[in-house]
Amino acid sequence: MIRHYTAYDINTPLNENSIICFDIETTSYFFINGMIQPYLVDKKDPDYVKQLNECPKGAIVWIWQICINGQSYYGRDIAEFAPFLKKICCKNQYQHLTVWVHNLSFEFQFLREYLNVSGMFARTTRKPMKFDAVFTDTVSCTFRCSYMLTRLSLENWAKKIGNVEKQSGTVDYNVLRTPYTPVTETELTYCEYDVYIMYLGIRQFLHKYGCIADIPLTQTGEVRSVIKQKYAKNNAYKKKVTKLQPHSRNEYNILKAAFGGGDTHAVACNAGQVLQNIGSFDLTSDYPSQMCKQKYPMSRFKACSVHERLDTDNYAYIILAVWEDVQSITPARYISRSRCVSVSGGTYDNGRVIKAKKVVMCATEQDYNIMLQTYTAEEKTIVKMFKSKKGYLDKDFILYILELFANKTSLKGVAGMEDLYMQSKQFINSLFGMCVTDLLQPDISYDNTKSWGSNAVDVNKALSDIQRKFYKNILAYQWGVWVTAYARADLWAAILHIDKDCVYYDTDSCKIKNPEKYIDFFKERDSQTVQMLQNMCTHYSIDIQLTRPKTPDGRPQQLGVWDYEADYNQFITLGAKRYCYTDNSGELHITVAGVPKKASKLLKDIYEFCDGFEFDRDECGKKLLYYLNGNTYQCTMPDGYKVTQQNSVCMRNTGYDITVKQEYKTLINYIAGGKL
Repeated sequence: MIRHYTAYDINTPLNENSIICFDIETTSYFFINGMIQPYLVDKKDPDYVKQLNECPKGAIVWIWQICINGQSYYGRDIAEFAPFLKKICCKNQYQHLTVWVHNLSFEFQFLREYLNVSGMFARTTRKPMKFDAVFTDTVSCTFRCSYMLTRLSLENWAKKIGNVEKQSGTVDYNVLRTPYTPVTETELTYCEYDVYIMYLGIRQFLHKYGCIADIPLTQTGEVRSVIKQKYAKNNAYKKKVTKLQPHSRNEYNILKAAFGGGDTHAVACNAGQVLQNIGSFDLTSDYPSQMCKQKYPMSRFKACSVHERLDTDNYAYIILAVWEDVQSITPARYISRSRCVSVSGGTYDNGRVIKAKKVVMCATEQDYNIMLQTYTAEEKTIVKMFKSKKGYLDKDFILYILELFANKTSLKGVAGMEDLYMQSKQFINSLFGMCVTDLLQPDISYDNTKSWGSNAVDVNKALSDIQRKFYKNILAYQWGVWVTAYARADLWAAILHIDKDCVYYDTDSCKIKNPEKYIDFFKERDSQTVQMLQNMCTHYSIDIQLTRPKTPDGRPQQLGVWDYEADYNQFITLGAKRYCYTDNSGELHITVAGVPKKASKLLKDIYEFCDGFEFDRDECGKKLLYYLNGNTYQCTMPDGYKVTQQNSVCMRNTGYDITVKQEYKTLINYIAGGKL
């Protein structure tokens, strides 16, 4: 049972492993036509959105809750929280306490005017991961973001924990509330469960790591700590990796320019039309399989002759090329304008180059090979070229990948093994993230009077520190660059073979027409993958069976093969991260960047998924946030509560309009004969 914070026994001894979790509930308000009002659901006045955007606005905390070692407490006025926390910390001044907040960036905006903040750690402004709240010269506590650790919503974290549920839907956020508003038992239970779920989750992490101070900051940090432990005593390995890291700004910039992420696009000749009987093929554990089967740059990149014949079996290359009078020759276009150093005189397929007077691009040998197959050019000039000797990743690292894949495969649905299954699934997905974590993180600062700031990174000093602190280096950035390059090469081998039957692709999947025609092709690609894995296993004397663990029902699951994932009765795409389909039962599904999948219920049928469709702001579940820095509207609420809050986050419902750019519509009209 949650209690008012005044019921807490301030003399209760706490220590550095005490679990303290904090959360707030807020209400947003708008000053429109001389009145303070909440966001009005279902108001369809065409001027209403303009009024919401332009009017004075703000948000206040109407209740806050804190869970201390499993017992929850609440307060109504946020101004009371900092003094309460100070009393707790001062009573336990020899124990450094940690306060966990799920999505700390939100709560921090409301808390920051009440705290003396020090030691801010953030990757971007307004996104704190950790900071200290200083109360006296000798007393402080640390705030940490549990969302960065889990990457799960509170609802999904509860599902992962088991035997507890978030009380979703019991609080209407569009009701105007203040600290004066009477609170119901149902609302108190909602508040209690939010912090109690966090307590249960952090308790699992504490059990795992033994000490709160040892719990990593991020999900990727979890697996990073495991890898560091594996190589803790292997200084020779760490020194080898350190030599691979860029030594100069130029080396760093070249590697950054060569990096490309997942490749996602709609094939224009199949866009904007409802297609029947589409098949979806997915590469299983694509990035982990690339890390096992491929060879990677194992020496520093050195300049070589631009006339040198490429030996891609033994060397990795970075190529700076200038192509003139470029023309695409395939239905799918590869060169992305955003990845080019420059493009002049270009015509585009939703950001992909169809033709151009000149393209300047920095590419790996894998990317350059795809360019050669997908474009012609009157002039192809390699301006500079660098190469590195290739080799397999370290044996112990590969064995760890295979161990995680085996756990993920064999433990799915096995009673009593849920934790190891979830950890293995999370870790195997985080290994790639470790490789491509930017070596030069921005220096984000926070000042209690000046707020957020970003300081320029001293590149030379940062790179020098990387070389000096060799013991921190366990993976080389260039390996991550080639993981995605190899993945794109595998994806494009399929795209080029499928040709006009390819409808849509995304990193490790292809959605295609006439899928039955390509079964043998995918089987052949799978055979090549198995052979590559066999070559690696032979090199390291690893049992090939480790690459094909068995599922709980005894079926072998081969790493890195194409899986016929689904059939779609109907399918339509309007561009990258924008598609809709019906499954075999006729149920509609959508994937639209930034729109919850449940918004599919707003479509009557698949034919409504088209240019101009509006996902209603009160139905699609999407929120718009206004960050107010020192300009929260000061007012007296209808119940007499006086707003003194300076900083806040005002929220309201927002919709999403499907719009297709005129350039893209013209292209599709030209290809499809006016079907869109």
